[in-house]
Amino acid sequence: MKLLAARFFDKKIFDNFDGYDEEIAGGGEDWDLPLRVRKSGYKIARIESLIKHNEGKLSLWESMRKKFYYAKTIRKYMKKPPDVARKQFTLFRPAFLRNWRKLIGNPVSSFGMFFMKVCEFGSGGVGLIVGKVKK
Repeated sequence: MKLLAARFFDKKIFDNFDGYDEEIAGGGEDWDLPLRVRKSGYKIARIESLIKHNEGKLSLWESMRKKFYYAKTIRKYMKKPPDVARKQFTLFRPAFLRNWRKLIGNPVSSFGMFFMKVCEFGSGGVGLIVGKVKK
């Protein structure tokens, strides 16, 4: 099963599944709704069009803060599909291997991306621990 975070739903489907789970802050709700919809027998398609995601003025610190914040509530999502969640929360994604030529072709950007991912993963891990302690 491909792990897709669907971005667009028909309003009836969205409403039938009670939309996003508001107890999961960031990250997990993007995966939770599509999983619930897919488990009911609906198909989720992938489009070929480019979807631009504007993060604004992204900085390493802001990205780490966001991952920390998201991870504090991610346990609720992780309990719903533990087998799927294990695949999603990995440092290196299969897309890195599929696109290895692009990564090798731009080593400075690739190093920067890997550094950012390691920092995000670490701050997410701290957020996961903090979320457990606060609970």
